[in-house]
Amino acid sequence: MQHIEHTRFLGPNRWIAIAVLAALLAGGALALSPTQGRRALLDQLQRAATQPRGAAAPARAGFVRRSSTGYVIAVTLTPNRATGPIGLSLRVLRHGRSLHGARVRVGFSMASMNMWNAYTAALSALPDGRYAANIPVLGMAGSWRLRIVVTPRSGRPFHVTVNDRIAA
Repeated sequence: MQHIEHTRFLGPNRWIAIAVLAALLAGGALALSPTQGRRALLDQLQRAATQPRGAAAPARAGFVRRSSTGYVIAVTLTPNRATGPIGLSLRVLRHGRSLHGARVRVGFSMASMNMWNAYTAALSALPDGRYAANIPVLGMAGSWRLRIVVTPRSGRPFHVTVNDRIAA
């Protein structure tokens, strides 16, 4: 019965999950005593990875994209790393002026890991015409695709895509 419960918990990719856990345990990345249970293991795996001492956090990443409808979106990710929360800020411009009152959503995908819409968030409008959100720990460095969807108060929704290499 317990085996079925673990299989259901790990899902269809259970052998990949088991291999990753075994590698982490063998490498000493996870410090578990024999008495710690599944809950303790999950808690430790979900904590943010720590950055090595003396290593500088990756600088912010900035991108500018133009939509097919004439909007310009400037995106900033601070810091641009997967091991901690990311501050996402963007400014939407139309004819050089900030767009106020729009609904803005972002979706993070990692195609190489077959993770489509791994995380989505609605951005909050700020008084200065920017939109922002705090993105939790993504947990995996690599190539991420951000799909930003903007719905202006008047006009049709549009989207832009940003490809970013997020560091560890």
